Amino acid sequence: MREKEQVLIVTNHEERCRAIREMLAGKPESFSIIRAETAAEAREILRRSFVDVLLLEPDLLRLDGPKLPAPCAVPVRGDLSQILAYVRSYIFRYYAEPLTAEKLAALVSVTPHYLCRMFLLSEGIRIGDFLENTRLERAAALLRGTDLRIGKIARAVGFRDSTYFGRRFRAVYGVTPTEYRGKCGKGK
Repeated sequence: MREKEQVLIVTNHEERCRAIREMLAGKPESFSIIRAETAAEAREILRRSFVDVLLLEPDLLRLDGPKLPAPCAVPVRGDLSQILAYVRSYIFRYYAEPLTAEKLAALVSVTPHYLCRMFLLSEGIRIGDFLENTRLERAAALLRGTDLRIGKIARAVGFRDSTYFGRRFRAVYGVTPTEYRGKCGKGK
């Protein structure tokens, strides 16, 4: 790097989240500034920081999936389309959390049985399968875009057991996560 070039980076998780939010809002001047020895080192530091933030704060960048309604917008019982839209958006946002039908049903004040049945009738897929598919889609994106360890990716998207994650990934994508990464050109 030339003498006057500087790399914008932050040191802890809270600062990284704040910095990325401000960068997205068009206010990069609030970043902390440090120097890097080479451009490659600077790119690697930035890439690792960005990936770490997104793994720890998956809802920080919501480019794909609907926005979660505001807390006051929780649907009233009886409006099925609003209830299902809220549940879908909640799953898109909190897919990495341990979600159950009971927890989702409690959010919208219906019984778990009613929610599961209405979700299946409306979406054509069971709520647990929808959650798993969402997790697997996010995992596939991380496999394509990062070189993180597969176990770390599995935990980041909500799978507590990387062996189970590997079996489910293979069942859906037809290849193991390692093979998938190799086909996408991210192999080590």
